[in-house]
Amino acid sequence: MTKPNASKAQPRQKGSKIKPARERAARALCRFAGNPEDIQFEGKPMWQHYLAEVDIVLGAVLTLDEMDRIDGL
Repeated sequence: MTKPNASKAQPRQKGSKIKPARERAARALCRFAGNPEDIQFEGKPMWQHYLAEVDIVLGAVLTLDEMDRIDGL
């Protein structure tokens, strides 16, 4: 299995703020699916449509305490 391009770190622009972990994961899934992250779809950015998948994966691999901790990341 080859590594998807979505897992590659995106260059951080000077002065940019680090995005929360769930958002970074959702954006990576969006890129992996070949969709533009910030295009509006059904009234919200495309990457937000991937949050359910992110939550399923994180729920499968993290404890409740770990999930609570990443909510702010």
